Amino acid sequence: GGAGPLGWIVFAVGMVFVVAGMASSAVLTGRRLKQHGVPNRSVLIGVALAVVGMFVIPVLGLFTGFALGLLLSEVQRTRDLKAALRSS
Repeated sequence: GGAGPLGWIVFAVGMVFVVAGMASSAVLTGRRLKQHGVPNRSVLIGVALAVVGMFVIPVLGLFTGFALGLLLSEVQRTRDLKAALRSS
C-alpha cells in the first residue's frame, strides 16, 4: 500500500522473472520427458491428476498428482512397473 510507481515497477520486474522461470522449467521438463520417450498422453494424464490433486491435498497435491498420473499412465502403456518407473 502506497509504494507508488516504483512499487509497480518492482512488481513487474519480479513477475517477469517468475514467468521466465516457470516457462524455462516447463520447456526443460518437456525435453527431458521426450528424451525418455514419454508420450503426450501420459503428460496430459499427469496434468489432469495434478489438477485433481491440487484440490484433494492442498499444498502437495499438484506435484503428487502429476507424478502419480504420469506413473499410472506409463504402467498402463508399458505393462511393466520397473520400465514405468524409469521412464517417469
